[in-house]
Amino acid sequence: MQKSYRLFGLKLFEISQSEPESRSEVRIENISSPIIGINENNITSLSAVWSAVRIVSETLAMLPVNVFQKNESGRNIAVDHPLQYLLHDKPHPEINSFIWREVTQAHVELWGNSYSKIIRDNNGVVRELQLIPHPLLVDPFIYEGEVFYNIRGEKLPLPSRDILHFKGLSFDGLKGKGVMTVARETISNALAMQEYANTVFTKGSAKRIALKTPNRVSDETYNRLKKQFSDRYAGYNKINDIAILEGGLDFTAIGIDPVDAQFIEQRKFSVIEIARFFRIPPHKMQSMESSTNNNIEHQAIEFVTDTMMPRVARFEAELNTKLFKPGDKMYVKFNLNAIMRGDMAARGEWYTKMVNFGIMSPNEVRELEELNAREGGDIYMSPANLMTDKQRENALPK
Repeated sequence: MQKSYRLFGLKLFEISQSEPESRSEVRIENISSPIIGINENNITSLSAVWSAVRIVSETLAMLPVNVFQKNESGRNIAVDHPLQYLLHDKPHPEINSFIWREVTQAHVELWGNSYSKIIRDNNGVVRELQLIPHPLLVDPFIYEGEVFYNIRGEKLPLPSRDILHFKGLSFDGLKGKGVMTVARETISNALAMQEYANTVFTKGSAKRIALKTPNRVSDETYNRLKKQFSDRYAGYNKINDIAILEGGLDFTAIGIDPVDAQFIEQRKFSVIEIARFFRIPPHKMQSMESSTNNNIEHQAIEFVTDTMMPRVARFEAELNTKLFKPGDKMYVKFNLNAIMRGDMAARGEWYTKMVNFGIMSPNEVRELEELNAREGGDIYMSPANLMTDKQRENALPK
């Protein structure tokens, strides 16, 4: 009798002792198709998933982030504002900003949701952002048109204004969807191939072996041969042992060879499929088949525009909506230029154009390069061959 249970919304099966020993013979399935069940432990054992989650969460965590205040001359970093310290340095006494953002985005990638409690003092000033350790501890719901959050361990639900809810793609606006849900079939197939390869190599054979004989054998002989062959030759530590066959026995290899080209191509395809779900260029996950020296720079730009910008925009929108009042004239902004700089030559050329056309001052360039301002570096240049109509009229002889 096969026992089943549910975990993270998936139907998982326990394999009974009567099931075949080889992974290639074991039938494992979820609700809809013959597939292996996934959870947070085995999903991150896949190098493609682990790599994708790290790439996105670490990139978002490393981006410079600041709180800005609008003023008559434009904007300034609100250095003395409490939120500047929380978001830039330490949102909670036990966690720094990098780790908070990294874990938050990792939750979003895998489960589609991440939650942090907004802790305010008696004056309504935000003092802490307390990360809830697992998104499955929170259950959002709507009551009389307002969103509330049931949190395990809390006596009362918290209103939306007291929770930062970062979510992935959503179809109802209440909860996001992560790869644990939408990509479970692709990831399960990749897990099955990984487990199959591991099992085959552990048993010490690239393929399963079938013993053949032209004679009929009794059950006793059958069981003896099976046990002898398994005891003597199964296992990676016996892979080089010489097989001795008796009584006209012959053997043939059956099943899929993990080093077969088709098997390898299928595993490569799984990486591409997983990259699609995360919307990550394959070259960022060390899959270089479609990359060349000519297009790698453009793919790096696509990573910023297509992969990171939507995620950053979601992050900023949630922070700006929950942490500020409409009249505050303040907002949070990530600086994506930190991952758009390119090589030294490209950066130098870009900075030169920005300064020569008066778009940036020399000191603004120095600030981006973590250099101190210099005297006289706040001026803005104007190209000598570019004039407005009024300047041209004034320059003509009278």
